Amino acid sequence: MRPEWLTPWVADPKAWRPDTKMPAFRWADDEEPKDVAAFLWQSATPVANDKSAYGVADTGTGDATRGERIFKTAGCLACHGIEEGEGASRTLVGNTFAANLSKLGDKYNRETGLAFYVHWIENPRHRLAPYCDTCERDISPEDFAKAGKGLVFSREYTTCPNCGFELQWDNPTVMPSLRLSRREAVDVGTYLIGRTSDVQFAAAPWLTDTKRFERGRKLVMNFGCAGCHEIAGLEHEQRIGTELSDWGAKPMERLDFGHLTHEAKKGNFPIPDWTSAKDEAAGAPRRIFDEAQDDYAGKWYNHRGFALHKLAQPDIYDTSKNVFDADDDAQRFARLRMPKFNLSGQEIFDLSTFLIGTVGAEGVPESIRYQPDTDGMAIREGWRLVKKYNCEGCHQVRPGETPVFKNVLAHVTPSDAAPYEKLPPPYLVGTGFRTRPVWLAEFLDDPSRGGGRQRPKAVRPFLAVRMPTFSFTENEIGKLVRFFDAMSKQQLIYKAPKLAPLSAAETVVAEAIFKDEGSCLQCHVVDGKEFTTETKAPNLSIAGRRLKPEWMQRWIRRPNAMEPDTAMSDFFKKECPHCEAQFDNGALDAQKRAVGSRDVCGNCGENLAEGRWVYLKAEQLPAVKAYGGDHIDLMIRYLQTLSR
Repeated sequence: MRPEWLTPWVADPKAWRPDTKMPAFRWADDEEPKDVAAFLWQSATPVANDKSAYGVADTGTGDATRGERIFKTAGCLACHGIEEGEGASRTLVGNTFAANLSKLGDKYNRETGLAFYVHWIENPRHRLAPYCDTCERDISPEDFAKAGKGLVFSREYTTCPNCGFELQWDNPTVMPSLRLSRREAVDVGTYLIGRTSDVQFAAAPWLTDTKRFERGRKLVMNFGCAGCHEIAGLEHEQRIGTELSDWGAKPMERLDFGHLTHEAKKGNFPIPDWTSAKDEAAGAPRRIFDEAQDDYAGKWYNHRGFALHKLAQPDIYDTSKNVFDADDDAQRFARLRMPKFNLSGQEIFDLSTFLIGTVGAEGVPESIRYQPDTDGMAIREGWRLVKKYNCEGCHQVRPGETPVFKNVLAHVTPSDAAPYEKLPPPYLVGTGFRTRPVWLAEFLDDPSRGGGRQRPKAVRPFLAVRMPTFSFTENEIGKLVRFFDAMSKQQLIYKAPKLAPLSAAETVVAEAIFKDEGSCLQCHVVDGKEFTTETKAPNLSIAGRRLKPEWMQRWIRRPNAMEPDTAMSDFFKKECPHCEAQFDNGALDAQKRAVGSRDVCGNCGENLAEGRWVYLKAEQLPAVKAYGGDHIDLMIRYLQTLSR
């Protein structure tokens, strides 16, 4: 990190990044941010002094143009955002789930180089130095050297060389690894550090002033910085905020309105003209206290009134209190500590409503409590993980929603990209019905399917965007698999149907269909097949292990009924078992509109349900024409023989 950048960020995060989620703290004077910055700087592990001992190699710089292409198409913008354009036309491209990286170059420390950014991009979970909970500190290369070992990121070095207890090697971050090569990571890092602002940062000599350390430590502990951040020496600090689980059930007398109690009871609003800076920036200022005056007969001595004022101006209940002498520690640390978040008026209304509803388990009658069944519990636990890891940033998980990255990809994909590089991540509605649970668990554990950084065994190896490695725990993988099963109304334990093996003659027929011009291989890939401008569909070499036969039956018959936006066409027609007339899906749909059913033959009026499905171009392929069985069933069994 650039030392000159740290203090301005601590002093006012919004000044550098207006859309940051980090709140603004109420500093007593200009020296307090310097004290905090000095404490953070001096307490950090001095990795930069000996990068090689921590496994960090100097990388030099890469190709920023190539890095921009990777950053914009590999999936980074599903979580992160970057600003494009100038002046009034400047807009945010991407998502707000993770940090806005538009001005990352301002933080870049040119003395230590790009190595740490590359290290993070390659594997965000990899700690530079493992943490020992017993020693209560990061374990340094010197600690390992004393035990005759080197500091190596390896599961073989799981115990502390000092005390023998288990080490924490993983960073507690949700950011995954995109399995980028070293060259790709260097290129992405080079692109990001090249994005800077015109802000001029002054030198910060106070960062090494040891006299500021203890004062900074007190301020950090007072404001609860360790509740969100991992800070050396404060790993065991607890959150400082009030417990909110049953806040809505608190008696009014326990809400501290300070010197504004009488004003609240009378209905005198202390900040009637207040508007959110976020709303003002959006050009839609909203006077929320004007809107709130009609509630509770204009009085605000109630939970909602307390919350609205606290969220709008967190220090409002310090009004008229004798707590503003910065030189008196007793007064300085008696002030209210909640920082100011960048909330819109609507967000304040929403949060206050939520807080009113936090009445605890005892405040909700058992008869109206949500008591989920097994599927309901699986869905609830799964949604927590879907939200935690931002799966919806790339994928459509529910019908009707549009993932952020699908819209972004259409605008940022380079004009010279191949058609298959412009395709979005797959549709996940119905995943539990589509995929076998064992395969899905293996995929979530290692999306490259053993292919590592080069992804030769990926489901869709042609996509520019790639499914990252999240390093899920076994428990998380189990919950996600069960979530998708429950969302698709699948049984807890899946038992695959037994399929008859193919005879030699059937194999010939199936291969004729599979390799026919304009059929499966036009869009799908198989191992060893080169991508073409038509490539857009999953690898069929793993279809047998990946897909459930019962799903394949319904999908091949009528793909657009299961996924309306699919590019897959209909390749089979239904044949009447009585008159041998054949009907494509268009004709069957017309029949349903006419008589209310797709299972009535439009030629003889008999039932079509027992009829077989026939390949559209069977008449042109003698072996296929002569085969009397169901062609879809044949292809499903054939795909099992391709699976690896």
